[in-house]
Amino acid sequence: MVSRVVGVIVWLIFLAWSPNGFAIDHDVDGATASYGIGSCSLTSSPSTRLVRSCAEPTALSEAIHQNTPGNSEGYPEGLAWDKGFYGTSRLKPAPSGFSAVTGWGVVYPEAGTPVSPNAATCTVRIANFRTYVHLTIGTWIKVQDQAQGGINGGHYVADFSAGDTHTRWSEQTLPDGSVSVDAPLPGYNDHFWPSVRGTFTPGAVDGVYVEAQMKTNDTSANLVAQIGADWWRDSTAQYSSSVNNNPAVGGNNFIKLTTEWKTLYFTSLSPQQLQADPPPSLRSPPRPRQ
Repeated sequence: MVSRVVGVIVWLIFLAWSPNGFAIDHDVDGATASYGIGSCSLTSSPSTRLVRSCAEPTALSEAIHQNTPGNSEGYPEGLAWDKGFYGTSRLKPAPSGFSAVTGWGVVYPEAGTPVSPNAATCTVRIANFRTYVHLTIGTWIKVQDQAQGGINGGHYVADFSAGDTHTRWSEQTLPDGSVSVDAPLPGYNDHFWPSVRGTFTPGAVDGVYVEAQMKTNDTSANLVAQIGADWWRDSTAQYSSSVNNNPAVGGNNFIKLTTEWKTLYFTSLSPQQLQADPPPSLRSPPRPRQ
């Protein structure tokens, strides 16, 4: 099984020297917001990041919030880089000649919080993991779907200092199609991705969007999660330690997991691009899983 861990490592290094990534335009007008921020307002703060004020957030406003620097709900134990860089840089469009992509996710114990007394039986549920690419002609195409290929992953050393070395996790596919895996213990993470890479015509893609729903079974669990994406040279390219075959696109801010389903969003598009041409799932309010 080909791993995509090095793409994550290089992306995190990339973040350390490129803090500007997710462009902010302070003039959000009615035309570009035609799909609805709903009852939310997005305003700029002195730190030039968008600040959300929502009575009932729409999926679109939540996606923008999760991809605006500085909005992490917690930070991962075992990672030492500057917290201010989470959810920033975006590598787009797809590199020249590349024809594949994969979404990915990570789950960590939250830094500075106690370990749950139920840690040994704590689980993470993953559902509806999907990846879309945005074509240069202005069309969204779904290229990965958990329902069609399943999820791969395992427990990796928190800072990926062991490279691709990891231990197997316990994975169970439930009747509703979601996947239940054992939560990471201190010093490790859960790192996962759809089993089959998404493909597209080289030169035809200028953006990517990933979404997944996640929760934990333990009310005392302190876990944070993040999703993102990697470009791949093609559908069968082998993992490369120099990431010539799998550079990272980026990732969203870290989201705190609870016992209720939460939808996580990652996109390489700016807020203005996302408002003007959102993927299908962002054109209506989010529907919580039952």
